[in-house]
Amino acid sequence: MPGSGNKRNRTMSKPLIILMILNTNTARVVWRINFWGNSLHT
Repeated sequence: MPGSGNKRNRTMSKPLIILMILNTNTARVVWRINFWGNSLHT
C-alpha cells in the first residue's frame, strides 16, 4: 500500500472493517465471486 492518503485509508478502513465483520456472509459471497472471476480469467 502506498503511503499517500494514509489518513483517508485509516478513516475509511474502520467502518469497512466493521461492515465486513457484520456482513460476513456478504463478504464470503463477494470473495467467492472474485475467486470465480480470477479463475475464469486465468
